[in-house]
Amino acid sequence: MTQFSRYLRSRERDGWFVIFHELQPDPVYCRADRWRAFKEGVCDDALLRKLAERKLVVSSEADDDAIWREAAARLERKLNQPLILYLMLAQGCNFTCTYCPVPGMAMRYGENLLSREDAVRGLELWCEHLRDAADPMAQNHIIFYGGEPLLNKPVFLGALEEMRRLRQSGRLPASTEAMIVTNGTLFDDETIAACVRHNVLTVVGLDGDRIENDRARRYAGGRGSFDAIVASIQRLQSAGLRVAVSAIANPGNVNELSELGRFYRALGVEQFGINFLRGHAVIELLPVGGHAAFEARCVEGVIASARSTGEAGFEFQMGKKVAAFRDRDPHPHDCTCYGNQLVIRPDGQISNCPFHPANLGAVREVGLDFRISQAPIVAQWRQRSPLLHPAHRDDDSKALSGLGCAWGGNDLSGNFLSADRVLTTFSQAVFEQLIWSEFGEPNHVD
Repeated sequence: MTQFSRYLRSRERDGWFVIFHELQPDPVYCRADRWRAFKEGVCDDALLRKLAERKLVVSSEADDDAIWREAAARLERKLNQPLILYLMLAQGCNFTCTYCPVPGMAMRYGENLLSREDAVRGLELWCEHLRDAADPMAQNHIIFYGGEPLLNKPVFLGALEEMRRLRQSGRLPASTEAMIVTNGTLFDDETIAACVRHNVLTVVGLDGDRIENDRARRYAGGRGSFDAIVASIQRLQSAGLRVAVSAIANPGNVNELSELGRFYRALGVEQFGINFLRGHAVIELLPVGGHAAFEARCVEGVIASARSTGEAGFEFQMGKKVAAFRDRDPHPHDCTCYGNQLVIRPDGQISNCPFHPANLGAVREVGLDFRISQAPIVAQWRQRSPLLHPAHRDDDSKALSGLGCAWGGNDLSGNFLSADRVLTTFSQAVFEQLIWSEFGEPNHVD
């Protein structure tokens, strides 16, 4: 008698079934009558062979247990891989965007600027993370972040030079990519020249056209920022810099998200990412009872934007999930706070998240043997894993359902383990599209 895996899942649509493994989906497509007959015991060697290849038919429960252990071990290896160093150059900002936590954090912790000494020590500690990395060939990034990082221009320029020296000495891999996340309005000729010299990827915040952007993304005095941001993007591109765009899905642009891909394509940007509203901004900006509708529009808009450009990878969030599905490489995490990133905050304290001051020690005081993946807070946050978290128990899109944002959940509920509804909903919706091959040809067995 055929023993099906306890991880076997299926969907039916238009006379077809898609059958897949919850932990490692490689779908099999089968006509409904054929699948039902097989389940009732009709011999079908071709279908049985495909199901067995994908571990959808097992010899015993021990096979399923082994698959779960391998999935958990694979996830741990992924989360232990150092991918991003955040150097938070400034706590303050010259903008006061309505959804951004930075102004509140600046009031609470002070408008600190990262010192050159702390930046250099952070780079040295990052080199040590990479030296014993599980996969030294994996792409890693050094991201200059804030607040607005160019409020601390001298340390930014100095850190770029330190990166150059570390590359020349062989301590920092040549493939390490430098990136600055900025509102784009504080670039001057010297800064642009340095970015060109060091091949810095510039990520500029822009939430859509003038009306959509200026509803939320404003200067500290309340003036809209669209014209200044677009002028900066054009100036950076003219200098030969690679430019990407970051947008926040918020009440001001949520109904236009499907058009963002075409809008950014017209600007000539390299890639864009849409980040979802989270934390207390969800309560402050959304009407009571309006959360579910907003989340649904966000998800629909991001997927529609990917379709409209004809290139799923143009939008970052969508792209990484599509790539994971196509490569049969499960990607069950939406954030690198779970062990992949080291954050050096403006006050020199180490954290795993730019928005959460975990205070894991001053970067100049911890030893070079410190590893962010071994920090207790990381182990706590990893309990959000779809393999472990009760909220994911019945989620059969586990291979793409991410851990979501622990900071956002805690900011809303006071609990780091609270479910991140919008990112979970997004992952499930993308999975539903992919499992029916919206972005590829179905692997029909008939």
